[in-house]
Amino acid sequence: GAIIKAGLKFEIVPGVSSALAVPAYAGIPVTHRDFSSGLNIFTAHDKNNLIPDFENSTNIFLMGVCNAPELEKKLLEKFSPETPCALISHGTTARQKIIKTSLKNLHEAAEKTNPPAVIVVGKVSELNLEWRKNLPLNNKKILITRPAGRGEKLASMLRDYGAEVILMPAIKTSVIKNSLYNKKISGYEFIAFTSVTGVEAFFELLRNSNRDIREIGQAKIAAIGQATADALRNHGLKVDFVPEIFDLENLTLGLADCQGKILMLRALNGPEIKNKEKFNEICIYKTDFVKLTHVPEFLDIIIFTSASTVKSFAESVKNLREVQAVCIGRQTAEEAKRNGFINIKISKQATIEEIVNSVMGMG
Repeated sequence: GAIIKAGLKFEIVPGVSSALAVPAYAGIPVTHRDFSSGLNIFTAHDKNNLIPDFENSTNIFLMGVCNAPELEKKLLEKFSPETPCALISHGTTARQKIIKTSLKNLHEAAEKTNPPAVIVVGKVSELNLEWRKNLPLNNKKILITRPAGRGEKLASMLRDYGAEVILMPAIKTSVIKNSLYNKKISGYEFIAFTSVTGVEAFFELLRNSNRDIREIGQAKIAAIGQATADALRNHGLKVDFVPEIFDLENLTLGLADCQGKILMLRALNGPEIKNKEKFNEICIYKTDFVKLTHVPEFLDIIIFTSASTVKSFAESVKNLREVQAVCIGRQTAEEAKRNGFINIKISKQATIEEIVNSVMGMG
């Protein structure tokens, strides 16, 4: 309460209570279908070091929505009709809903509640410490289609703003074995990388073929965007060129005036490079679609980080075209449009930070 009054931002992280964890660790279940169907948790003394009034303790009921009339009748035998109650449905998710009422009206509130729900009976139900309501993405359910291992940072940032995030990779990438075999990587003015995956694939191929980075000689290094540049720096390579707009078109345009040739290390079946005389390409990894199952019917936003994530999603999921699609760039957005998405927003830059800004800007 004091934190709320002070206007400070905070988060409540629910944990496992010692009341449940300690007995379980000792091999004692607090509920059992044959012996005990309920649990009340008490402190052995109150703030005045007195044994508590059991009648004024909190009672929690799980899966009670359908049986609310009978539950209400039974509780009224012991508690006042004005006893505060709260019904919390779809707790901790974007669909969370809280209905506060009194015991005499419990059954009416249950009729407005969609299970699963938790019923709280007791004076604590009157407290209002709803910290999530002040987060800008509260009640937003967002699906991220990035490959496995690539979406965690984005998911963490969105969760910090209150979103419920689902990581559901729509594509998977794999290194094309022997793609550098007998391929010359020296004599180029620039070597250009089109993704973080391409950087990791290149160094894996070098290691596996007993070659090393010295073969590129005096070649300069280009990266399609900041994340790719960071990945190259982590491997000890200075990056000489990053386009202002992080996409293939602007990468090739920015390198078009070079005197020498450019080697493009990229994915198989990527967008076509028009200037074949200037650019040589080696496809060092490939992208495969992932068959998506158990996609939630209720979503507020789907984030696409490449055209291939759109294609894969559209192949697996035939509905949800009205859901807001946030796309990392123009080519991804064009693919989303071709596949029937009608609400499309493009991030200003192909970065995680700008994707988050795009989501935040939708209100």
